[in-house]
Amino acid sequence: MKRYAIEILEIEHANILRMTQVMRRMALRMMEEKTLFVDDIRLVIDWIRGYADKHHHGKEEVILFDEMVKELGDVGERLIRGAMYIEHDAGRYHVSQMEEAVNHFEEGNEEVFLDGITHVLGYAELLKRHALKENEVIYPFGLRSLDEKILDSVDERTKKFEEDFSADEYLEQLEQLEEKYQR
Repeated sequence: MKRYAIEILEIEHANILRMTQVMRRMALRMMEEKTLFVDDIRLVIDWIRGYADKHHHGKEEVILFDEMVKELGDVGERLIRGAMYIEHDAGRYHVSQMEEAVNHFEEGNEEVFLDGITHVLGYAELLKRHALKENEVIYPFGLRSLDEKILDSVDERTKKFEEDFSADEYLEQLEQLEEKYQR
């Protein structure tokens, strides 16, 4: 049986995967035009930081993963801190490097063109694999392993988080970028 928190996290993964497709198409166009689309990359960075990291990873790290680490001992510690948090940090690294490349590109350093493309694609590929791993391994493991009372608490805390954070603006940005970077 699916739980509210897991359903929300999986819906968010679907949105994040939509953004990774936008990023791939954007990277292809940038390669064809041999330039970085500074404004669009900045929009993607804002989207990732607000929606994927603060909104989505925030719920994972502060609610679900925190419970898994507390309740599942060494297994939870290795699975979450030793894998999921490392991948979240790798995603943050790609985003910071995208931003650095855009900043240097705007200053006239065209050599960072490849750095920008590399980190746009690096983030997209990392998140495709990461979302699949969470959907198919981490979430089902949490559902099987955590006590029902803890899962109820995770659901309630997720509902509260959702009430306090509107993602509407980010979903509109995603739709605009999808339209702009259609195949």
